[in-house]
Amino acid sequence: MLNDDSWIDLKHGQIHLHNRPASQYLPPFLLKDKEARTIPIPRKVLEMLIQLKKETDPDCPFILLTKERWDAVQNTWQKMKKGGRAREWQNWRLVCNPLRDFKRYCKRADIITNDRLYLHGLRKSWACNLAENGVTPKTLCELGGWSDPSVLNEYYSKATDANKDRARQVLDDLMGE
Repeated sequence: MLNDDSWIDLKHGQIHLHNRPASQYLPPFLLKDKEARTIPIPRKVLEMLIQLKKETDPDCPFILLTKERWDAVQNTWQKMKKGGRAREWQNWRLVCNPLRDFKRYCKRADIITNDRLYLHGLRKSWACNLAENGVTPKTLCELGGWSDPSVLNEYYSKATDANKDRARQVLDDLMGE
């Protein structure tokens, strides 16, 4: 049985992102920025992952891959290794069409939006929500894997009306009003 529990720590509620070298059965996983990090999992998401883990095929080392998708990944990995092309492996090969699946899941969950759905929107939403709720830029950079805080500040930490109202409230509180 294959298992890679080093990624999702259900006991401690954390996701560990790190580079993983290839093995006989597992293709490599390389972070874009090469920087390992650990991200906390919200309790509700942790509960869902624990339930998914119970339903996952024991021969598949990944909670979110179906048995069919895992078989396809392994088939591609074995072909690339035999053909001397293992160095060409890219992480996106683990998923077939993540944007299509994401849109399908949003539809099933009755998520309706006039905006265009895209996967990077999840990352932006995650970072913006944490920033708007007081998570420091340093912590956000560590969790999100940004080595340059200016990227975070430019694209994720916006001066929203809610943030301006919160700043006004902090000043009112400091002045005793």
